Amino acid sequence: MTHPAPAPAGGFANPPAVSRLFKIVHHPPEEPEAREALLAQLVDLGFGGLVVNAWGPGYLAVDENLHRLAAFVERAKAAGLILWLYDERGYPSGTAGGLTLENYPLLEVHALQAGSQTTSGDRVAVPAPPGDFVASFAWPVDAVAKEHGPFALPVTLERGAFHATVPAGTWRCTVVTRSRLLEGYQTMQSGGWKVARPHPDLMNPEAVDRFLAVTHARYAEILGDDLGAHFFATFTDEPSTVAQSYPLRTYATLPWSPVLETLLAERYGLTLAAMLPAMISDPGPEGQLARYRYFEGVAELMAESFFGRVQDWCNAHNLRSGGHLLLEEPLLAHISLYGDLFRCLRRMDVPGIDVLSSIPENVPWYTARIVSSVAALTGKTYTMSEPSAHFERVALKQPEPPLEVIRGALNRQILGGITSFNVYYRFDGLTAEETRALNAYVGRCVSQLTEGQRNAHVALLYPIETLWTRWVAEPTSIHSWYAIEGGAPAARRVEMAFHNTIDVLYANRIEFDIIDTRTVLDAEVGSGALQHAGMAWDTVLLPEVDTLPLPAWQQLAELTVSGGSVVAIGARPTNTDARFPAPEVAAMAEVLVYAHFTSATDPALEAWLQKHAGANLGVTQPTSPLRITHRITDDAEVLFVINDSPDAHTDTLTLPLRQPIEYLDPETGTITPLSGRTVTHTFAPYGAALFRSMLRPPVASSGG
Repeated sequence: MTHPAPAPAGGFANPPAVSRLFKIVHHPPEEPEAREALLAQLVDLGFGGLVVNAWGPGYLAVDENLHRLAAFVERAKAAGLILWLYDERGYPSGTAGGLTLENYPLLEVHALQAGSQTTSGDRVAVPAPPGDFVASFAWPVDAVAKEHGPFALPVTLERGAFHATVPAGTWRCTVVTRSRLLEGYQTMQSGGWKVARPHPDLMNPEAVDRFLAVTHARYAEILGDDLGAHFFATFTDEPSTVAQSYPLRTYATLPWSPVLETLLAERYGLTLAAMLPAMISDPGPEGQLARYRYFEGVAELMAESFFGRVQDWCNAHNLRSGGHLLLEEPLLAHISLYGDLFRCLRRMDVPGIDVLSSIPENVPWYTARIVSSVAALTGKTYTMSEPSAHFERVALKQPEPPLEVIRGALNRQILGGITSFNVYYRFDGLTAEETRALNAYVGRCVSQLTEGQRNAHVALLYPIETLWTRWVAEPTSIHSWYAIEGGAPAARRVEMAFHNTIDVLYANRIEFDIIDTRTVLDAEVGSGALQHAGMAWDTVLLPEVDTLPLPAWQQLAELTVSGGSVVAIGARPTNTDARFPAPEVAAMAEVLVYAHFTSATDPALEAWLQKHAGANLGVTQPTSPLRITHRITDDAEVLFVINDSPDAHTDTLTLPLRQPIEYLDPETGTITPLSGRTVTHTFAPYGAALFRSMLRPPVASSGG
């Protein structure tokens, strides 16, 4: 597959269009003159391009809408703008504005709903979840009930509740139903909020093929099979199993598909009814195994049936697939919404995130670092973010913040590895000159940080397998995923260990990648490092990870034996994907784990990392707000340093770069040679600096 080359570079001072901000424009003006004025304004304000889709009554079913888009695309290209193709009418992606399921109602998504009630009496009433009855069972809680053991619970439906009788002891009684998923906001259609609309089953290849036929193929009909001649990438927006809602329910929701049920039966010989009791109720070995198998199936189907099929279609039409998933921020949401974020992102050409706040401290470090790590591991160049001031406008009822605050929010994402910004900012609080300055600033930073690889010797493992096993079927809402202090404490410990470890790495200016289990399995071990795709990590951090396939544990043990370091944070190696616990893992744990710390907030972990990992930037102030990313390309070594503070900050820096070194000012576009590796620099509030060491003769000019 070939892709259109980015626009020619204009030097550091005048960065290329591909590195600048892209404006999301779902509904260009109806009048041609107004559309021309819009394009001229975007060029004047320094935008690199825009995100577009067909618009108008009837959406993709009306040829006129597509021809109007085609004319707009040609005018935008002529203006020098780069375009992304948005794949939905509203969001989440998959419905095609209702066209996917038109005449195909059997492809609509359904989910399992589990209502539970704990009782110590002989009678119990479980409020009935919506949908058709699937199974009911009683799980023993106390010693008296455990003597009897779990059993299928006969129930009768009366006045909105399932009634049953249980033996002596304390029991958790559960009724599981299957129902359609109309999630309000998450199935909103363009032009109306919280409008329930049927959503297709994205784990079902047939439903995804239907979506591709009525969306992507329609664009190809009008614009031609070489869609890459018109668009940089597609933008898919928040596809998921839709296994959540905004209101808190009284029952738990589990992703389901007939395709998933078939996969589990073929792979393990298990029926859904046989898996559900332990999966939902058992925190022990049987439940851990059931949950591992179930959510691995969800992950596989979401990655291949949706993202894989979309990527394959796009690549066959010379086009990159891109976009982002739903709720990347809370790791617990990954379980039900798509099984494994990493696995899904691997099947995207431009993996992405969204960021709904412009307040820097609200921007999660780790989401950007996950997608940029996936891109590095899969040989992709670009990553994407959809930033906005949604939180400020909707939750706080405030206008968009000023320029320096928006810059601080974007700095965090650039530091994490984002190279393309498709923005929902209105920029109504910025002057035209400030908008031009922001576009130039972002373009300068991104243009220096797109190519090459991070100079990282530390890898942090994405702990999804452990999360699968610790999942709890509880009533959830979109907001409950963020309630770290409540809910499933065993799973929340994993999430907090992951987040806190990243905070420690950033605070100590230690460069790192995030890897998944597949990376561990595919890597070569040698010379004290885990080596993959041109990267090498001599330290692997396990944030509360106790479950991995046995071959992964064996790879990590080999790493330690060869001179590398495997660091356990919280939990120690315990389980495989088939045994809970696994004696063979316990036997190798002492060899496998080089160092063990009780938690990511243990000061001993920070001290160990400072001694063994080494910072990628020296500073004079231990509590410095400076954070870094360090990249190496074929031509240069680049250090990006941000001041993650609303206050100006002066520090003396020791740069880990070979001489000669240049200082690149992303605000002015100037380039200044430095006389050594040590420099005292004053950072503006939420300001940044670029330092570059050319691996070929440096640029002599002091300008761009």
